[in-house]
Amino acid sequence: EDIEDYESWAGYGFQTHLGAISGMDIPPQQFLYVIFDLASHQYEEPGVYMVNFTVWTEGGNGQTSISIDVGESVDDIEVDNPYGEIGSGVGISTYSIRINATPTHGQVPFVVDFNCNVSGLVEPLSYYWSFGENITCATGNDPWVRFTEAGTYVVRLLVTDKFGVVLMSIIEIHAEGQIHELDPYITIDSVASGGSEGQTFDINGGVLNAEGDVSYKWYKDDVLFKEGDDGAQMTFSESGRHYIGLAVEDSEGKTGYCEETIWISFDTSPTAYFRYSAVDHDPYMIEFIGSIFEGDRPVICIWDFGDGSSFTSVPLLGSGPWTYTSVSYYYSGPGEYMVTLTVIDEDGDEGYYWDLITVEEMEEW
Repeated sequence: EDIEDYESWAGYGFQTHLGAISGMDIPPQQFLYVIFDLASHQYEEPGVYMVNFTVWTEGGNGQTSISIDVGESVDDIEVDNPYGEIGSGVGISTYSIRINATPTHGQVPFVVDFNCNVSGLVEPLSYYWSFGENITCATGNDPWVRFTEAGTYVVRLLVTDKFGVVLMSIIEIHAEGQIHELDPYITIDSVASGGSEGQTFDINGGVLNAEGDVSYKWYKDDVLFKEGDDGAQMTFSESGRHYIGLAVEDSEGKTGYCEETIWISFDTSPTAYFRYSAVDHDPYMIEFIGSIFEGDRPVICIWDFGDGSSFTSVPLLGSGPWTYTSVSYYYSGPGEYMVTLTVIDEDGDEGYYWDLITVEEMEEW
């Protein structure tokens, strides 16, 4: 503010989606492109300063502001610096980050296990992984990804430490495609049986453009399950996403492959969770994003905001065993409020999550 302007070109970016921002498994079609920039400024005098940040793009402009309070100089105070001694570039801790991937290339479909080595940062650390278009982002230091389409994937990892220091690393994954001439198909006709021991499915397959006799190979979660005829019966005993694959070959040596994805969910109680944040420039307005795992659909969400008010909502967004809901609530004043999210599924099973939130005092301008 009336001191100095700093202008730069944003040189770092990665494709991600809302899940990387909120920390939830939001469907991959909701993508956005994140570009970030860093700047530093040394203030000569203590005081309150309004910092304005403006971004210009071909599609339009965006702006945000933040008020910072610069305190008195601490030249005469010994400070425990977690990054080592500071002084003319000598003795400053070295930051390093490296992505490890096993394997780094393969023939689709195949699974890659990721982890990373980080040094120089102060825990706790947060991790944000981006794997390319149409692949769900991840958090944590050891995710895995299943690649199903041929191409070169640029995997990016951002690690942020306790004091906001950010490191980024990149690695490429090379996925080779299979050249097929046949077009097989899979049909999942019905559930043959079900229960707590697992769910069994009758599965049939075929191929439209084969010549002569056809051999069939069925795959369950990328593992060969059965060879021979055009039908299989598979039992799944774990909840979550599963893959059914079919490879075919006719008498002329032509091959083909296809797969289907199914979600398995047993009769379990739903699990509730929510995150919250205050709206910019209005700390009394709190936005809540709730997530519900498993349970029997549909689900009803009951919010208790801790001040005697409540609200009932229905999840509008879902992916596999996850559904999501969001709500905004305006508090009358600052304080601590115990917020509870209760979810009730179709069978009457309930799940709960609660958190003590703090609503900050409104700043006076």
